Amino acid sequence: IDLSNSSISFIPPDFFKNQSDLQQVDLSNNKISYLNGSIFAPLINLETLILSSNAIRIITVEVFRNLTNLMFLDLSQNSLKDLPDKLFVDNTNLEVLGLDGNNISAVRRDTFTGLGSLKQLFLNTSGLSNIHTSSFAPLLDLQELYLQENNIVFQELFKRIPGNIFSNLQNLRVLDLSRNSITFLPDNMFVKLMKLEVLHLDGNSFLTVRENTFIGLISLQRLFLNNTGLSTIHPASFVSMMELKELYLQDNNIKCLSWETFQGLNLTVLDLGNN
Repeated sequence: IDLSNSSISFIPPDFFKNQSDLQQVDLSNNKISYLNGSIFAPLINLETLILSSNAIRIITVEVFRNLTNLMFLDLSQNSLKDLPDKLFVDNTNLEVLGLDGNNISAVRRDTFTGLGSLKQLFLNTSGLSNIHTSSFAPLLDLQELYLQENNIVFQELFKRIPGNIFSNLQNLRVLDLSRNSITFLPDNMFVKLMKLEVLHLDGNSFLTVRENTFIGLISLQRLFLNNTGLSTIHPASFVSMMELKELYLQDNNIKCLSWETFQGLNLTVLDLGNN
């Protein structure tokens, strides 16, 4: 059912009564500001729910309960400031969750509880600055994590518990941390991400890549380190990256590189422009 662009501002409690056969609901581009109660509970066969581009500020914890067949949920481009703990606890088959373009400053320990089947998580441009060290722990099947253009710093977080934030994401293929506020890359930060193929760190502000920064990234194929202010790269920084094909280092302050830096790599693209 397509209810997009319909100027809907309120969903009555019995709106979906006797609609259990629905598999897709599109409520995008409306004027909905809050979701509460069990308004979607009758939709036991729902697989796709699109709520993007509304004005949603508040979601109560029971809203997505009973939606055990839901596979795609888009909440992007709303005004969400908080996600209740265990909001997605019944959505055990969810594979794609879109939260781009909200105002979610923090994700807590139980924010993503229940999402063991999630493959893609979009949190770009969400004002995110605080991630609990166990926030991503339930996401055992996650393959793509997008955290672009937030306020993530990581420095203090990793001083307390180095690298712990990604330790359960052992099936991750794509990680986008571009355009954040990262000034420090701790050793062993990515050590458990042995299946990672694409890593975006461009548009941050760190000066140094150390010997153990990228330890564990044995499957990495594309690495974006452009426009970070980078000036120093340890000669052994890329030594474990035997699958690396593309390395982007343009728009930095690199003046000198050791001859060992790229030794053993099978690169097809190496961009050192504008250094």
